[in-house]
Amino acid sequence: MLEPKRAGISSKEVLQLIEHKTKKHYTLRHAQRLLHKMGFSLITPRVSHIRKEEKAQTKFREEFKKNSNGNIWAIQ
Repeated sequence: MLEPKRAGISSKEVLQLIEHKTKKHYTLRHAQRLLHKMGFSLITPRVSHIRKEEKAQTKFREEFKKNSNGNIWAIQ
């Protein structure tokens, strides 16, 4: 079975690469700390539906902004 295409690399894959290149063992958390110090951040790609309607989404966002001026926690 084919794996779905994905962008980026996981922390585990980076850890394996570091261990392979340096011949030293690091914990996953330490590898994540090193990546953070180098300016990398953990991101998760968002799924986008294939039948989405850009115009409908834009209209909804604009209407939502117009109606959200009040306190959302206030009981009406």
